[in-house]
Amino acid sequence: MAPVPFNWTAYLRLATDLSQNADEASHRTSISRAYYSIFHAASEVAIRNGYPSGSKSHAGLWKVFAKDADRDCRRLAALGNTMKFARETADYKSTFPRVADKMTQQLTDANTFMARLGALAPNAPRP
Repeated sequence: MAPVPFNWTAYLRLATDLSQNADEASHRTSISRAYYSIFHAASEVAIRNGYPSGSKSHAGLWKVFAKDADRDCRRLAALGNTMKFARETADYKSTFPRVADKMTQQLTDANTFMARLGALAPNAPRP
């Protein structure tokens, strides 16, 4: 029996759960998991349309969305890059001013991203 693929929205649920905790580590992890939920969901959509399945390049994925003729794809690219920057700050910077505020924004952005991704035309983006 083939394994069931992981549902990347589980990362977004985890991010939401972590947001209920008061500690900075939970907030940083929430930011990171929210980003990875959208990154992997967007990767699956792009792969379905011809993006190389072995590619794990964050910049490359967002370029595919940014170069697409569909304006919604370009909006998703901009949102993905914004969320990527927040994830990098959460994962690599020792100071993160207003981390709780950024976490709240990241969760809002992730939910918006997922809704917009689900509404894309079946053939978008086109690598």
